[in-house]
Amino acid sequence: MYTDKWVGSWFGDTYGATTAVYLGVFVMLSTVYGMLALARSLAFLFFCVRASVNTHNRLLDHVLVLPKSFFDTNPAGGSWWSRGGHFSAGGQQQQSRLLPT
Repeated sequence: MYTDKWVGSWFGDTYGATTAVYLGVFVMLSTVYGMLALARSLAFLFFCVRASVNTHNRLLDHVLVLPKSFFDTNPAGGSWWSRGGHFSAGGQQQQSRLLPT
């Protein structure tokens, strides 16, 4: 934002300085803007990674304290696919019970 204002001042020759001064200030403002953008991106990355790690750890903690009977009654890993998926005969029977005819 300030770089645009500075370029406007440069082309309007507002301060009556040499081209080297205008160019030096422009490079300085652009560098500061780039560093701030990088810092903002790194902060966003850090907070996103920290949030995902916290979510994973909380989920893992909750799964690890579940009783074994939960896993006996709720099989995991491909059980939906091994039953034939959504279009199995059992699924059609269940749909016919749930949907009005």
